[in-house]
Amino acid sequence: MKCERGEIAPRYKKLLDSKEYNMQELFQLIQQPEYRTRHAHLLGIFHEYGIGTRIDYTKAYENYKIAADNHDIPSFVSLGNLYSEGLGVELNIAATVEWYRKAADQGCVRGQNNLGWCYGTGFGVEQNETKAFEWYKKAATNGNPLGQVAVRIQYEHGITIEENMDEAFLWYNKSALAGAVCGYANLADCYAFGKGTKKDEKRAFQLYKLATEGGDIDALYKLGNCYMSGFGCERDPQKGIELYERGAKQGNNDAIFKLGHYHMSGEGFPKNDRKGRLFFERASNNGHSHATYSLGLCYRYGTGVVQDMHYALKLFSRLDSDEVMEELLDAFRI
Repeated sequence: MKCERGEIAPRYKKLLDSKEYNMQELFQLIQQPEYRTRHAHLLGIFHEYGIGTRIDYTKAYENYKIAADNHDIPSFVSLGNLYSEGLGVELNIAATVEWYRKAADQGCVRGQNNLGWCYGTGFGVEQNETKAFEWYKKAATNGNPLGQVAVRIQYEHGITIEENMDEAFLWYNKSALAGAVCGYANLADCYAFGKGTKKDEKRAFQLYKLATEGGDIDALYKLGNCYMSGFGCERDPQKGIELYERGAKQGNNDAIFKLGHYHMSGEGFPKNDRKGRLFFERASNNGHSHATYSLGLCYRYGTGVVQDMHYALKLFSRLDSDEVMEELLDAFRI
């Protein structure tokens, strides 16, 4: 998992999150000649994210380069990120890897994590899962939450090492303790399904809630499931529906599908087959297989739409399962 551009170096994050400073005044101050070189990385952040000024990727690149030339290691990662997307500088995959490697070799955990991502995806280097794991493990051991998540995935699925759910759970826990939003959600899954630890519905619910508060859309959907079924909490269908609606607005296909289901069933809404079918259609268009199957049933039986056996066949033919084949045979059986 790559540390994205939006992840600001920890030494500046607390400052930028603070309400004590006027960012425009701070921006003007650090532009002064006596401060500029010393705070070039911070100036780059201001230009990259439009803090106290407008977004200007070219100036962000220029300031990160000044900082990097003065051996500011976090700037190495920032330069790599800009090169990887061609922001303020021509896109250059080789330069991306070079800057990540320079940062990683100097012990920068974000550089180590991102170099692991390069090897894992084959970005600018020959894909090598073993080297990816080595760099992720370095980043994880040094406290990088995304590196910890990546190591957990390796242990959970046995990608380059033997599958070990106990070890995966330990890394789930570390990433959550380090504050990674995805770490909360992954640890919640462990408690929800008893993966590497004892099943604990209440703990899973609490962690899904933390991940949702951190902006994790998938966790938001799962939190909706908790409220709908009373998993780890008191059952509250209205709250569950509200969470599905929030998830649907943010493009979560599972939430969109569930809204279709509940419009069809009449739970949480007045029963409305047409609205249900429209939600199925929306999720199906985004590649949701269960929604495609449900939409096929709508056309098969004329639920919320004019019956159309041939269109039902077209929808079912997109899927591959015994259940779908049974529907096909049943639909066209003489």
